[in-house]
Amino acid sequence: MLYSGIRERVADVQRVFGIFMTSFLLVALVATQMDTAQAQLAPEVDVQVEEAVLAEDWAKVAELLDSVDPETPSPVARLIKGHACLALNRNNESLCLFLSILTEDSLQVEHNLQLWAHWTQKFVSENPNAMMAHYLRGDAFARSQKWEEALKAFNHALELEPNHPIILNARGVSYAAIGQWDSSREDLKKATEVTISLAELYASRGTYILQRRTDAKKASEWFNRALEISPRYILALNGRAAAQIVLRNWDQAAIDVDKAKALDENCLFAAQNIVNLNAAILTGDRNEAVSEMIAQLTGIEPGFSLQEKISMLDNMSPMERQRAFDIVNNAGNFNNRIQGSWAVPNHFDLGMTGGLKASIIGPQAYLEAHGTGTWDIKGTSSFNLNHQTDLMDVMKGRYGMTHANNISNLSAWWNQHMVPGGDFGKLTSPKGVSSREIGDEPVDTGEWNVFTMYGLLYHMKLKDASSRD
Repeated sequence: MLYSGIRERVADVQRVFGIFMTSFLLVALVATQMDTAQAQLAPEVDVQVEEAVLAEDWAKVAELLDSVDPETPSPVARLIKGHACLALNRNNESLCLFLSILTEDSLQVEHNLQLWAHWTQKFVSENPNAMMAHYLRGDAFARSQKWEEALKAFNHALELEPNHPIILNARGVSYAAIGQWDSSREDLKKATEVTISLAELYASRGTYILQRRTDAKKASEWFNRALEISPRYILALNGRAAAQIVLRNWDQAAIDVDKAKALDENCLFAAQNIVNLNAAILTGDRNEAVSEMIAQLTGIEPGFSLQEKISMLDNMSPMERQRAFDIVNNAGNFNNRIQGSWAVPNHFDLGMTGGLKASIIGPQAYLEAHGTGTWDIKGTSSFNLNHQTDLMDVMKGRYGMTHANNISNLSAWWNQHMVPGGDFGKLTSPKGVSSREIGDEPVDTGEWNVFTMYGLLYHMKLKDASSRD
């Protein structure tokens, strides 16, 4: 009996031990799988790269990651090199690397962001007192739109090294993304006061001004400074073009649009979409101004019948008519250069008459629902040349407008003749269709119809900027 009881107790122990071992093995297996997953989510980075990052030796980082490009499998390597290139004023290269994280399918984008988040978390745990580790941790939070955590990380980094320009810039962009404009302005302002060598800092200030609609001339000056350092930087070219559009310096805007379009890096396609939208706005705004000029010179506005327009043309002196034809001819040549041969004045539309919406890279309250800012491009007004198709056809067919002279600088012509105190005063339509003051400074009636991007790309999950609803 004794031995029998002992055997039963042993069997009981074995059963319990077996269950325990099974549970232990399961736990161990799950732990191993979790470790494997964590290893996959936090890929190894060469210790030399990490040391160079901590030392802010960005030239060394770029050298060690020389083979890394937008096609490199590791998003962590791409983002580290992206930050190095930004600090080295290799801005288009930096933008390409940052864009590469966001332009894949949504699942891959999410995976990229997770990998970056886990690596930066590990980097901070291993270097808790390193300013650059906390900066990159904040970068990871910002790219996932976890703004509160991002700001905490940036604040921690700035406690370790106050007034660091790169971190101030990143925190300023994050503040802008959530609409904390005063804090954003202070950070971006302070960043440009600390250093004079980083193009991104000046481009960020210009972008901020355009988004706040405060002073397009000053925005252009900040983009000038960025381009003095990084002459091919597509976001600075696009930003300066946008500022010039607001200022109605269309010819200068066209120069920057041409330069931005001429950049041949395939990885900049998303930024090129933004440039193309500004090109469309440039031609649309300029066409509207041309239509205003024609209305001033001839009295012809939308709302008149074709026979009324022809009668008014017939009653003009040859010199007055030629003056109008010269302006329209200039518009045709300009549109052909900026938009292509299809964008002659009487065909320029781009679907904008209905109030085109397009995804833009700009921080707005729309963020939460859509992951990007959405602004309305104004619908073409009744002044736009695409509402004067019948008049354009008459000018070209009946009067041979195609042989008109070209005005080399319509912006200068506008400033000479159309501003208050120039040759023309107030336009009042006989039909009462489009009465307005001409030549005043641009009036802030909402968002300026231009598109801008912050180079860090913190505040959105990138969408095709040419998309329309």
